[in-house]
Amino acid sequence: MTDTPAQQPRVSRLHYSVSYPDTDSAGVVNHCRYMEMSERARHHLLKSVGLSYAILCADHATLLLIHKISAVFRKSALLEDELLLVTALTEASRSRTSWLTRIMRNGTELAQVSAEVVALAPESRTVQLMPKILLERLAPFIGALD
Repeated sequence: MTDTPAQQPRVSRLHYSVSYPDTDSAGVVNHCRYMEMSERARHHLLKSVGLSYAILCADHATLLLIHKISAVFRKSALLEDELLLVTALTEASRSRTSWLTRIMRNGTELAQVSAEVVALAPESRTVQLMPKILLERLAPFIGALD
């Protein structure tokens, strides 16, 4: 029997081009847009593992809801910047998942958005446990940005 090397944690990478509605009159990205970018990045990761929001709702009776979100801003993104959104998870349990998105320009981190996500039952809109299939598919992304 041979030992197999531990699989390296994975990240999701999404390219994002800053457009006019992302910015103020000076061409600087508005702070709330970083939250929107991180949402796009989370959805991109979910779709990459076959569990888009629509599939989670329809096939697994689960809605995902932001419970807590925070951001650290280091440098401004500007109109027409080409950004890279790098996303992984810092933690995943039956009660919640913790996501981290780093927003980069040419290898420099501009902002970091952390989100704590919980699961809701679609019918009752009450908190429920995360589906096991979601946790299984997200497992390779835990700890990749540590």
